[in-house]
Amino acid sequence: MKNRIIILTMMMFMAVFCQAQESNKQLGYYMDDEVPNGIPIYLSSNSNLPIFDHYKLWNGEYHFMKTKEVSITTGPADQHGIWYQIAITTGSGISYGTPWTNNGQSIGQIDVNTYLFVKKEVFDSTEYGYFNHIPISFILTGLTIPFKYHPPISGYSSSLFNSNFNVGSVIGVQLQNNAQTFGVTFGGFLGVSDISQTSSVNTQVTGATSQSMFAFNYGGAVLFQVPKNIQLGLVIGVDNGIGSLGNSYIYQNKVWFAFSLNYNFIGGL
Repeated sequence: MKNRIIILTMMMFMAVFCQAQESNKQLGYYMDDEVPNGIPIYLSSNSNLPIFDHYKLWNGEYHFMKTKEVSITTGPADQHGIWYQIAITTGSGISYGTPWTNNGQSIGQIDVNTYLFVKKEVFDSTEYGYFNHIPISFILTGLTIPFKYHPPISGYSSSLFNSNFNVGSVIGVQLQNNAQTFGVTFGGFLGVSDISQTSSVNTQVTGATSQSMFAFNYGGAVLFQVPKNIQLGLVIGVDNGIGSLGNSYIYQNKVWFAFSLNYNFIGGL
């Protein structure tokens, strides 16, 4: 019980550290802002229509996603046509901005993660490509291992499956597709386990008794993250048992393989 309390306490600390996994992810279309008089951009209303009272000029440093297409047939003739609702998004949520009070300012950081509008014909004439990259970010995420597979070792011809209590944390690099619906993380992990010791795995244990051994785990992991924050992983690592039981544990510092299934409560894709 004491070992499990230690493990649960470490889990709470890891959950706090995991909140640091935030990355600035920008991707999408580019528009060439080096055109006469600039490219007018309008703020979006809560009803997802352009607010034509004031405009800003596009800043070519940014790239953006298209979120909606709107057709306008009423009002002044120069407002008629197809409009694209767009957003310069970092992946942290998009909202409706505060109405602008003057004209001609350049789109800036204050407009990131805000719904905007650009006319389709302007977009078509100035758009020059999609920012087609693989977003890369450093992440820290939790790891649970439901079971481990120990291959045969010298002097013991049989392999071993166990389902001891294993939790840890992975720090690594995540690669994502453009739509941010799928990601692969390559990293190292550090974790803890409460491993049951019997005479079949520990020479210090005799008879039919069983003892609990606290151990640290470390190794490498490949995690596949899909929508709904589900993470599937392949893990390779070793156990380092603490105390006298660790010295007589036959799998001490021996390689094991595992499958990981996690749910990312902190966020992510």
